[in-house]
Amino acid sequence: DPNSIEGRRGSNPELRLVVQDFLTNLSNSDARLIELRYFQGMRVHEVAAELQVSISDVKRRLFRLKASLRSLLVGMPFPNDPRPI
Repeated sequence: DPNSIEGRRGSNPELRLVVQDFLTNLSNSDARLIELRYFQGMRVHEVAAELQVSISDVKRRLFRLKASLRSLLVGMPFPNDPRPI
């Protein structure tokens, strides 16, 4: 399906570079947080336990990280996106 994430994979090299650059420039603790939550699929409370921080700290950091990435992606065209640019 071209509208799925899998269908979009590799279809926008500029997007891939922006995301890779974002991930590369994270602090070790933020990179670990992203790894556990999104790549290993751990729940927020599991991430908090693993990192020995509060659940609210995990949520706050994830919110800020996603907002930072979102600000980099604003205005970038996405293939098959029906919304106007």
